Amino acid sequence: ERAQFPEEWRPDRIMHVSLNETSGFGVTVHLIAQALSASMREGKTLVLHGPWSYFRHRGCRGPGRIESLACHFEPAHGPCPLELLWHPEVQPVFTANYQLSHDWHIPVRFGGIPTSSGESNVDQTGEAKATASNLFEHALKDGEGGGVFFWISQLSSFLLTPNRRTEAMLRRIKRAIGYRHPIIGVHVRHGDSCPKWADPHSHLPGAKCEALQRYIQEMRRMGRQYGVRRAFFCTDDPGVVAHLPAAAAIANALDAEEEGLADVTEPTSSAGGGWEIVHLNFDRRLFSESDWATELRLLMATVNRRGLPESTPAGLLLLPPDASLVGPP
Repeated sequence: ERAQFPEEWRPDRIMHVSLNETSGFGVTVHLIAQALSASMREGKTLVLHGPWSYFRHRGCRGPGRIESLACHFEPAHGPCPLELLWHPEVQPVFTANYQLSHDWHIPVRFGGIPTSSGESNVDQTGEAKATASNLFEHALKDGEGGGVFFWISQLSSFLLTPNRRTEAMLRRIKRAIGYRHPIIGVHVRHGDSCPKWADPHSHLPGAKCEALQRYIQEMRRMGRQYGVRRAFFCTDDPGVVAHLPAAAAIANALDAEEEGLADVTEPTSSAGGGWEIVHLNFDRRLFSESDWATELRLLMATVNRRGLPESTPAGLLLLPPDASLVGPP
């Protein structure tokens, strides 16, 4: 926070990220987090400027609202004088062209992870540079400070801290759908991701859209591990929502069969009874009625410009921020 809310603004201490042209919600947040990591390493303040296609609607206009992350989340930085953003010493970074890589610059207290050769990867500035060769092997190793996954989660949490308006919206949603803890979050990503992941030139080689049965299997496994029988489903697939009542009944029957109990097919309100499955109530056909990428449909205004952007962060923020999460591979 000290880096992002400086007492004095200097052009040589600013990293400017333009949000005028962006890609999808998740990848853009990931890219902004990577830029934030780089700006911290360089001792600069990351400044986001310009409207974002996901928040370019009437709900993000008016007093105190702007068409960017600040529409739903706490400000990521202090008020930077606009004339400094275009100073010659400030080189803007455009998220649409910013290349995602494995070069996460992790502060040494969170990193210091060894390379595959056994040599330290801490550079001369005292910072740890996570490279592709050692990124995943040591990221979650005890005593290593958490590594890259921990660091990414901290940056993302800072960027996606709900503001008061969003917090109030989440409380209303939870009351309306019967969302109660303890709960398991299940993120079923289908929609426009399936054709993109099927592309052999995808930036996520090996990723694929899994069937609902696969998620139910993992949900049951996690339920046994944590003693939970309640789940929140975040999904862009209307077919998944249509099958959730049957999925809950099947999960109850399978659990009862494994435990040698009588067949329990109806969910109950007790955490020790059958499965309760809740979800957001909105028309998900806005995700599935076209195979165009969601962000392109937003830019061309061929989809509900407010319903889709507001449902996306709401669904993600309702996923529990702990280990009780089932998501795409």
